[in-house]
Amino acid sequence: MNVYFSNTMKINEYSGFYLIPDHIGSSYSKPWDDFGYIVTFKVYAVVDGVRHSLGITKILVKGFENTAEYFEKNGAETDRDKIYKVDGLLVPDFCVSMASSIDFYTKLNVVLKKDEEKISKYLQNVCDASYYNDNKEIFLEWPGFNTSIFRDGSVPQSILRNGYQVAIGRYQPEKSFEIEVNVPMDSFESLSFKFNRKRDVGITNINLLIGTNGVGKTHVLKYMSDVVTGLVGSAEEWPCFNKLIVMAYSPFENFYTKSELLINIEKKYPSKNKSNSKARNKVKLLKVNEYEYLGFRNDEGIFDVDWPRERSAKAILSILEYDYENSWVYSTSRLKMIFDTLSLSIDFDEISMDLIDGTTLNLGKEDLIDEPSLYRKKIKFEAGIKYLKDGEELSLSSGQMIYSYMLPALVSEIVDESLIIIDEPELYLHPGIEVGLIKMLKYLLKDTKSSAVIATHSAVLAREVEKKAVTILRKENGVTRSYTPSFETYGASIDLINTEAFDDFSVSKPFQADINALLIENDNDVSAVIEKYSNEFGDDALIYLASKKIDEDDDLEMVDR
Repeated sequence: MNVYFSNTMKINEYSGFYLIPDHIGSSYSKPWDDFGYIVTFKVYAVVDGVRHSLGITKILVKGFENTAEYFEKNGAETDRDKIYKVDGLLVPDFCVSMASSIDFYTKLNVVLKKDEEKISKYLQNVCDASYYNDNKEIFLEWPGFNTSIFRDGSVPQSILRNGYQVAIGRYQPEKSFEIEVNVPMDSFESLSFKFNRKRDVGITNINLLIGTNGVGKTHVLKYMSDVVTGLVGSAEEWPCFNKLIVMAYSPFENFYTKSELLINIEKKYPSKNKSNSKARNKVKLLKVNEYEYLGFRNDEGIFDVDWPRERSAKAILSILEYDYENSWVYSTSRLKMIFDTLSLSIDFDEISMDLIDGTTLNLGKEDLIDEPSLYRKKIKFEAGIKYLKDGEELSLSSGQMIYSYMLPALVSEIVDESLIIIDEPELYLHPGIEVGLIKMLKYLLKDTKSSAVIATHSAVLAREVEKKAVTILRKENGVTRSYTPSFETYGASIDLINTEAFDDFSVSKPFQADINALLIENDNDVSAVIEKYSNEFGDDALIYLASKKIDEDDDLEMVDR
């Protein structure tokens, strides 16, 4: 199949691959300026008159700041207006390209029907960096490559390393890996997170970070997010993830929103284009597709308690758009993923959204909506989403409501081999709802071959994770150190987990103070207190009293000696 450059969306007549500047067919008048370089193209494959979107790729020509101008100047004219044949124009001596997501290579595999020769030919024709991986050090010397094409961070590394293998169908995800974290502060010792999908029972796709307040759990998560997004470097080689998603629903969290991340990226890679118009900033957010923040702060970074509700409705529309555009690639839709995941904890058969005209849009598990983008101006997003059973709206508990907002947003953003960072998800959930959340999260992670690191105070969550995946942080002499539980946490008792993992044994409880007062009133006669009050005490209080009796007997034994 030939490769064309096109300044028009009218490309259905002849088969081939079409490179189209990203602003063509949109409401924007100018192409995206990527830190001083015009290199972003939408890629379509036309087969037998049917157009398939592969996604976005970036193409850099050495010595040119505007690749579209290079194509117009050097491409071969065709009998179609505004379309140029560019086969042979791109050679690895002075050209390089790289797709913006790993999904691109999956679609390439499908559209070329797994034909390795044709796939390799296309990637050669566009000088794809994952195909020419051995040339990486050469490409890094070219102006613009490490800013507009290959910025620091996990996602570009993943695409560079795995893109070609995904395209030809040979890629297999790592089933066992480790993340070494060395927070660059003298008050932190190094720690590691171990993942193991080879386990027969209790697949380890979740790691927990546990510790009392003030030991630095959130600081560790924040540092990890900065490494994955490329804002800071790491001396250790980390696994490559295709996307980072941060979930933090505390009013006090300080993770970056997408707009804040972009500001920091621009500080690291100053752009020649200083435009701060609202429209251009909106485009910028769309271009940061390797990161997503889910929490109480909206797109402008403003704290808004109603934002998760609105975000959930926008997520459902994004899911509908994704399914509509990619039904030719994937047999399982994201809408079905929502139903399958949430059905583990909510018994529903439809999702409903209010429309501005007073009607509703009701969705079943198998629904595929034609042109869902047309609903973008019709949906009353601020009303959120509702869950129906037999046509009746379900009344959800506050905990169910929270994860009914979390999960659609997460499903709309997750891609295969994502890393999800979650800060204290149990904040608004009672233990029964926590079980539902971990059940849904495990299902979603397994389905997408993704991984999660969770900072938590929840013994309920710790009971679902093997001890090798539980890291306990303790501050000792001003230094935060990490420990692994001394017992197997997977399936362990809540009391045992609380005792060791959450230092429950070292915390003085009010009931113990009450018992101490009773002992004083009864001349420290443990037996008398047990006889008078045993029917009023629970097991832990009786155990505490028994320990006092043992201490008393030990003292008497010492006196006898």
